[in-house]
Amino acid sequence: MGKSTAMRVLEIRSRWLAGALFVSFSALRCGGAPELPAGEIYRSGDQSIRSLPGGAVELTEKGETIRGRCLIDGETIRISTDRSRVFLFDRAPEGLKARGGGVFYDSAARRKRSAAVRRHILADLVWLPGGKFVMGSNDGEPDERPVHTPVLHSFSISRHEVTVEEWNAVMGGAVDLPPNEKDLPVTNVSWNDARDFVEELNGLENGSLFRLPTESQWEFAARAGSGGRYFFGDAESELKRSGWYAANSNHRPHAVGGLQPNKLGLYDVHGNVWEWCDDRFGSYPDFRVKEPAGPKEGSLRVRRGGGYANDAKDCRSSKRDGARPESRSPDVGFRLVKADSH
Repeated sequence: MGKSTAMRVLEIRSRWLAGALFVSFSALRCGGAPELPAGEIYRSGDQSIRSLPGGAVELTEKGETIRGRCLIDGETIRISTDRSRVFLFDRAPEGLKARGGGVFYDSAARRKRSAAVRRHILADLVWLPGGKFVMGSNDGEPDERPVHTPVLHSFSISRHEVTVEEWNAVMGGAVDLPPNEKDLPVTNVSWNDARDFVEELNGLENGSLFRLPTESQWEFAARAGSGGRYFFGDAESELKRSGWYAANSNHRPHAVGGLQPNKLGLYDVHGNVWEWCDDRFGSYPDFRVKEPAGPKEGSLRVRRGGGYANDAKDCRSSKRDGARPESRSPDVGFRLVKADSH
């Protein structure tokens, strides 16, 4: 997603690429000098404010955090940072609106706003019984070898990649979206961003065990029992029926679920956008292993599935890619899994 302009407010000495912050007035303390309740997080998209004891706050956007102090004066909230910058907010019917636009929502407000979307996320999960399967390829890149046989417990996985609408509902972004945007896969999200989404979703769902798929879970689900290059076999000419890639995408992402799913009912496992996995990127084991979770060390995280700008060979079920967890790209998103209890 593009960098928001919502946090542009007042600055005393220098410009700050930040945006709007929301504070629920009903949550403010009334005795003495009012403060935000310590420990609360207010969020809008990839921007957030965390309240600390004693009126201190932390403002975060795109991974950058600055400290500040909060002063509540009648209808105005003023946040002064340790970089001599000031942000002003006015009370609005939906919460608190920054001078410059944008609204931030606390966890209670986000839970209410996102209820319908969260029900859809839960209803859209596909349960898989687990089992063993052949992972990797002897015909692909060196990092796709050795071919090995993971054994997986049962789990549930999203039918499609997380959408812009789902991201905004959970993370506190825009309420109204153009119809042609809400079903696009969310992109320009890092592995760290995806983990933040998972954390927020689990909190809103009272501790549900959503997470990113392991690499073995992803390939098991994508293959849907197929030993071929794709879930439908080996013929690249058939990819246009099931995946958005360089030959048919017009080099842009498309709404999820627009092409044929695999036999498990999963969409866009080939192409559209790359999908983050939980694992670090590294060598495969050369033996049968239960519930592999990737290497314990490494600076890169796994991405799978290929994207709209890739050739067919990069959208194969066994194709692997690694990237730094803080990196973002317009052709990278993610989908979710929910583990069964054992």
